[in-house]
Amino acid sequence: MQQMQRCIAALAHERFATHVPNDDRTLDEVVEWIAADAGLELVRPRLTPTLLRLRRLAVGIRHIR
Repeated sequence: MQQMQRCIAALAHERFATHVPNDDRTLDEVVEWIAADAGLELVRPRLTPTLLRLRRLAVGIRHIR
């Protein structure tokens, strides 16, 4: 709570002017929206559901301490 004013002021900076609507979007849709907003072309195709699950599992395993 002590840093709230500092955080609000920092988020008011021009760098954070674009907000990403992500309430009803998948991760892939958010990534595509950000790329389109930035004028970037995505070169990799989306991961298949099976590969996505495997990748998430691998990341989860790497984060086990």
